[in-house]
Amino acid sequence: MATVPSNPTIFKACQIPLGIIVQPMADYCTEEEAIPQAEQLGEVGPLRCLKCGAYVNPRFNYAEHNAAMVCNFCGQINKLDGHKYSAASG
Repeated sequence: MATVPSNPTIFKACQIPLGIIVQPMADYCTEEEAIPQAEQLGEVGPLRCLKCGAYVNPRFNYAEHNAAMVCNFCGQINKLDGHKYSAASG
């Protein structure tokens, strides 16, 4: 099944029992394709919130003429310096 009915009426009309098994960080089988990983950007790594550690994502906002980013998880305002500032603004 590619999708699950999100509407309770449709879900009830389908009369399909539903179960899910989630195993985060499980090893993948040799038949499976390897999980793609983000580039590390050298020692700096990808941009992250200094307070909660969330990675920059499309929901982050920028403030102070793009010299700071605002975390969408915790609301922390993170100042961007040099390399990070040019990467975020460009």
